[in-house]
Amino acid sequence: AYWFGSPVRRQPGRMVIPGRAPPVQPGGRPPNGHPMSRAQPHFDWLVNWCSDDDEAVLDPFMGSGTTGVAAIKLSRKFIGIEIEPRYFDIACRRIEEANRQADLFIERPAPAKQEVIL
Repeated sequence: AYWFGSPVRRQPGRMVIPGRAPPVQPGGRPPNGHPMSRAQPHFDWLVNWCSDDDEAVLDPFMGSGTTGVAAIKLSRKFIGIEIEPRYFDIACRRIEEANRQADLFIERPAPAKQEVIL
């Protein structure tokens, strides 16, 4: 992981250099179609550690979209680049699914009322 710019804001869990992160290699993970998939908890932790709420996360080698899923879960903006069309499609599917997941701790705004005009 590489990051640029100012250091992230101090928050609980991000005040010192980490000594131990969740494992990168997934164990018992469901297959997602990419030969080098990574553990989602590791990327959730990494995106939280390396970015603030108002920042964008860029993954120039998006693969199956694990970083994008973490960014969506943490309400970050996300930019992903993938050269292989089949992995790009997998990533898009996973990120769209993450985007549809309801967050039990954040109240979503009520849908706009639709009116029928005859």
